Amino acid sequence: MTPGLAASTALLTFTRALNLALGILVIPLTIHFLGGEGFASWAILLSCATVFSQLEAGMPIALVRHLAIPVEKGDRSEIDRMASTVFGFGLAIYLVFLPIVAWTARPLANWVRLPACGLFTPAGAVIFVFVVVALRSFLQYGTRALYASRDFRSV
Repeated sequence: MTPGLAASTALLTFTRALNLALGILVIPLTIHFLGGEGFASWAILLSCATVFSQLEAGMPIALVRHLAIPVEKGDRSEIDRMASTVFGFGLAIYLVFLPIVAWTARPLANWVRLPACGLFTPAGAVIFVFVVVALRSFLQYGTRALYASRDFRSV
């Protein structure tokens, strides 16, 4: 194993372990500040966000893989074609699922007994989380394109 690869692997392992440890340590603080019902609502909505993020279907990662060579070659037309394909596919997926989520949000919120969340009704909170996850997915395309160009630091 090369020294650079070993250092990168060690750094990745350390950051993942630190992330896991901090996540576990934050749970009691979150329960303390949100209370039992607030923490339960947060956990349910976080679970919904995890499920909704699966609709990305690996597109941000695929974008990195398939953009790296055209970026290296400076093939602007291929970069534009791939980026628009990925963006269009992601948009189509989320637009197809938006009415399904809107239609099932109320029964889902009732089934898990999600309480009202400040500004949102229980069903409105589920729909809001779906929209935010979709927006995050599209923002990831830009970040992943930077990774593909291997120019993240300079940008």
